This record gives sequence, structure tokens and C-alpha cells, in this order.
Amino acid sequence: MLMPAALRESLAVSLPFFLDCAMKGVKLPSAKELRIMRMLSHL
Repeated sequence: MLMPAALRESLAVSLPFFLDCAMKGVKLPSAKELRIMRMLSHL
């Protein structure tokens, strides 16, 4: 599957976090929680 460069770059930034969570068996944050965390990090 082909991906636009912008999408591939944005996924590459967060990939290590999600891989680490998957390897540890940690419950991943929901989309809503991710949006809230992103908003709080920009304040």
C-alpha cells in the first residue's frame, strides 16, 4: 500500500512508542486520549 510522505513521516515519529507499548503488553491510549495529550503538549 502506498502512503503519502507526510503520513509516513508522522507515523515514523510515534512508531517506537506504540511498539514499546505492544511489547510490554500495556493498554494503548484511545484516540480521544491521544488528542487530549497532544493538545496539552502544545500549551
